[in-house]
Amino acid sequence: MRGRASIAIALSDEERGVHRSVAELEADIAAFIDAHNENPKPYKWVKSADEILASVKRFCQKTLAGTSDSGD
Repeated sequence: MRGRASIAIALSDEERGVHRSVAELEADIAAFIDAHNENPKPYKWVKSADEILASVKRFCQKTLAGTSDSGD
């Protein structure tokens, strides 16, 4: 079983791309998930659904405003 420190090292190594094969990467990801699932914590919503939807609406409006339809 891997400790949190070795998981953190494995994850930082993944960011640098040190895995020599897909199998190594998959094994490290599986180990991380197994370690995380030993002590899972539920996701806590910090915003209401209305706040989230308002944020999505603002994002969509900004995105659409930044595009132009040239009619091509």
